[in-house]
Amino acid sequence: MWLMVSLLAVSLLFCLNLLIVEYIRILILGMALAILCVTFPDNFHKSHIRVSFIAGAYAYILWLFDPAVNGVAFFGEGAKVFNFYRIVSFGLLLTAASIWLFPLITRKISYKEFKGKFTQRDIYIFIGILSVGVLLTLMEIIRAYNEKTSFVEATLKGTKLIDCALVYVLVIRGKSTNEVSEKKRVYTLLYAFLIFCVFTSLVGAGRAAVAYYKVRIPEKLEKSVGAIRRKRLLELRERLLRVFSLNSHEALVVYEAGYFAGKKQWKESLEQLSKASKIPRIAIEEEKLIAEIETGLYSKAIQRLESMPLDYKFASFHSDEIVKKLIKSLKRKEVEDSDYYLAGLFYMHLGKQDEAKKYFTEFISASASSNNANALYFLNNGNQEKLKSYNTFQMPAAGWLRPRTTDKSVEESGDIITIVNNQQIEGKLWITPGDYKVTIMARDSGTPYKKAKESGFDPSCKIRVWVDDTFNSLRIVSTNGTFNAYTFDVEIKNEPSDVIIEFTNDTYNKSRGWDRNVSISRVTFSRE
Repeated sequence: MWLMVSLLAVSLLFCLNLLIVEYIRILILGMALAILCVTFPDNFHKSHIRVSFIAGAYAYILWLFDPAVNGVAFFGEGAKVFNFYRIVSFGLLLTAASIWLFPLITRKISYKEFKGKFTQRDIYIFIGILSVGVLLTLMEIIRAYNEKTSFVEATLKGTKLIDCALVYVLVIRGKSTNEVSEKKRVYTLLYAFLIFCVFTSLVGAGRAAVAYYKVRIPEKLEKSVGAIRRKRLLELRERLLRVFSLNSHEALVVYEAGYFAGKKQWKESLEQLSKASKIPRIAIEEEKLIAEIETGLYSKAIQRLESMPLDYKFASFHSDEIVKKLIKSLKRKEVEDSDYYLAGLFYMHLGKQDEAKKYFTEFISASASSNNANALYFLNNGNQEKLKSYNTFQMPAAGWLRPRTTDKSVEESGDIITIVNNQQIEGKLWITPGDYKVTIMARDSGTPYKKAKESGFDPSCKIRVWVDDTFNSLRIVSTNGTFNAYTFDVEIKNEPSDVIIEFTNDTYNKSRGWDRNVSISRVTFSRE
């Protein structure tokens, strides 16, 4: 009994590492147990279900505080299987189990008498725990296979259900047969857990209050007034919400990505952030953007910035530093026009509109496409009246359209992209809603037309095109290798809109010299 109470004492040492939501879970669990105890004050200890609830509460604590299964990193370390908490907690459980088994080991009671402590219900529960344990182990092994990590560690992680089984045995079947001792034992475990819940809830409330007031009323803000103060408070509140909305697994990934970024190990940081790509939060996209800038992936950075909402403002502390490095690189003699566009996007999302306009203007005047749809939209901040003076907008294919999956790529040359596999490519289009005539400049780039006809091969390429909600099928063929115009009407309703092009009939036969590839140079949007 006292070893089980010691387990809670050990857990208290780690309670400063919990997320706010985990304090709330413990509080709810403690309140549920307290309500049951008050409802059944005299016969609480006699009910198997109620005592099982206590066992489940202790098992939950074991699960919650073990970084190997919960994903919380203690003291800057990763989620290792052999960690201090797991070793100590499992040691306490094994010691308690040894004491409980001592009469059987010393033959003070017979095996038959010992077996009589267990019921048919216990067998079903053990089978259930074993089944969950096997399933958990298999899942950990599959994860280890996908992430190319240790299978031994994965198997050990999956054995956490052994701890839960020991808790069940010690709480449910380790009770004394004497009713007075049994009642004392159960209520001691119950009250210890309730005290634990109260203490951790106070710690959680204290941490939340300190975090809130430190962020809400920083010293520098006391001198600010009016709209500036309000804007700053909203930004800080957004950061606070981001921190506390991450669960433990997400927090670990982001923590490790930040750790690598702090050491300027951008490749490792980008790898960790890629794991978090399923987290539907734009803050993750922002951190991936910074890692892409640091590794020189400017094209990917532009595509990521174009996908962000127009009014999104960076919250990252690194953004100002990144844009300074970017501007410094523009002072080189050899610099691409798209770098000015990237600088403009950065300044726009930093809220520095005057600086953004300078770089958007420079990009438009320097590039071959003086009516670049996205650049004009950002330059005029989406103002429809200013954009009415333009009747035609266009987007170069290269640098704008990108593969929708990471396992396939496209070939780029100047403003031209060539699709060599059956796949979809996409781009974000920033243009004011309305009716437009869309023109796609494309050609087939596989087997030359004359050679194809001589061998009985049809070189024409089939593509499917979605512009916002409008769909069209096109057959691309060029008898002389030049780009042809393929035109259709669309109604654009959204800002931004999705442009998706899918190549559907790729073929390749080296022995016959047959090949289908499709090239796209630009997409033009003309007002009706």
